[in-house]
Amino acid sequence: MIVGETLDARDEIAEADDGPSTPGLVLLWTTDGPALDLFPLDRPLTIGRRGGGGEIQLRDDLVSRSHARVEPAPEGGAWVRDLGSRNGIWIDGEGRPEALLRDRARLRLGHSIFLFVDDLRAFAGGIERIEGALVGPGERPTWERITRLAALGNHLLIRGESGTGKELAARAYHRAHGPGERPFIAVNCATIPEGVAERLLFGTRKGAYSGANADAPGYVQAAHGGTLFLDEFGELELAVQAKLLRFLESGEALPLGATRPLTVDVRVCLATNRDLREGIQRGSFREDLYYRVAEPSIVLPPLRERPASIPWLIQDVLDTLGGARRAHALLIEAALLRPWPGNVRELRRAIRSAAAEAEIAGHPVVMAADLGADAGAALGAPTTPTTTPAPASAAPPGAAPLDPPERLEGRSLRELDDATIRAALDRCGGNVSRAARHLGVHRNQIRRWLSKREGALEPCE
Repeated sequence: MIVGETLDARDEIAEADDGPSTPGLVLLWTTDGPALDLFPLDRPLTIGRRGGGGEIQLRDDLVSRSHARVEPAPEGGAWVRDLGSRNGIWIDGEGRPEALLRDRARLRLGHSIFLFVDDLRAFAGGIERIEGALVGPGERPTWERITRLAALGNHLLIRGESGTGKELAARAYHRAHGPGERPFIAVNCATIPEGVAERLLFGTRKGAYSGANADAPGYVQAAHGGTLFLDEFGELELAVQAKLLRFLESGEALPLGATRPLTVDVRVCLATNRDLREGIQRGSFREDLYYRVAEPSIVLPPLRERPASIPWLIQDVLDTLGGARRAHALLIEAALLRPWPGNVRELRRAIRSAAAEAEIAGHPVVMAADLGADAGAALGAPTTPTTTPAPASAAPPGAAPLDPPERLEGRSLRELDDATIRAALDRCGGNVSRAARHLGVHRNQIRRWLSKREGALEPCE
C-alpha cells in the first residue's frame, strides 16, 4: 500500500515518546479499507500514486502521480497544496487548492483519507480487539490500566459518555482476574423501578414482604466468585446507596428481611455517565459513597476523540453484516466529520441503517448519501446532515444557485444537469429527501445519481 522509509515511522515515534511533539499525517483510509500508518512531517512531503516518486505513495487510482504537497508551517500546523491533480484535495469535506491544516484536520485525496495531528505519538500502535471492543492507540493505555487495576483491588469505577463501551471495559476487568468460568452479572440500575432496587440487588428472605413466599437471591449473591457490573449506579436511591457502601466496605450483603448478613466474594465494576460531584451537590448521591468508589477509576474517551478507530468500526459493522459490503471513502469522510454524541453505539446503529439503505438502492458500496441526515449530529442543535462543519443553510464556496421549485416542476432527473442536482444537495445540506422534494423527484433517483457520481472521479493516468 505504501512504500518508502516512512514504513518504520511508528516504531521511531514510539521510541521518542518522551521527546518533543511530532506533527504529521495519519493515513486512516485508502482503497484497501481502514489503515493506520504514520508519516512524521519533519520535512516537506509529496503525496502521490504508487510509482510516482513521492515520499508518500498510495495504491489509489484516483490519486495523481504527484497529487499534493504538505509542509510544516512556521506558525504551526501544516500547509497542503494541490500540485495540479486531476481530482483535487479536500479538507474537512471542502475542495480547496491549498489550506493551512490545524490539529485533527481531515485531508482526502481520491479514496485516501489522512488526519493531520500536532503530535503523532498518541497514534503509535495498531488497532486490536479486546473483549469484543476495537481498541486503537488512543485507548490502549486505558485498557492496559484496566488489566493492572484488576490485580490490585476489588472494585473499579468506569466513567464515560453513553455508548463508549463501559460494559466491554467491565468484561475486560472481569477476564483480567484469570481464566475459568466465573459469573459476570450486568445490571442497568437506571432501568430498575423505584422501590425494588434493594431486593433485586441484595435478595430477600421469605416473609420479608407480602408475596415473598420463599428466599430469593439478589444480583450480589448471583455474582459470588465473579464480577458484578452496576451500570449507571448513580441512579440508585439514597437508601440503596447506603447499603451498597456497606457491601463495598465489608463484603457482606444483607438480604431484605434478614437479620444476619451473607459474606460474598464479588468484584464490583461501577459505571456512570454522570458527574457524581454534581449529584452530591443536588443531594441525589451520597458523599461517603463517592469517596469510597472514586478511585481507582478509568475514563473511556468519546468517539469524537478517537478518529483513528472510526474507519475500523465502520468496516467491522459491514463485515458482520456479510454480503461483501464495502464503505465508500466519502462515507468514511462524513463519519469523521460528525461528533457522534451516542459514540460507538450510535455509529454502529447508523452504519447498519446505511447498509440497509444501500441494499435497498441495489449497490454493494455504502455511500455517504446512505447515512441518515441526523446520524452523528450534535444533540440540541439543528440537524446538520452535511459532511462539512458548515451549517446546513450555507453552501460551499462556488456552489451553483438553487432554482426555485416551480421551475423544476414536471421535469425528470434525466432532464436536470449535474450542477442543478448538486446545488440542490448543497443547499439542502446533503439531505437526499429534502433535495428530492425540492427537485420534484423520488429520493431513490437522487441516490442512484449519487451512487454513480461518488464513484465517478476520473482515474489518473
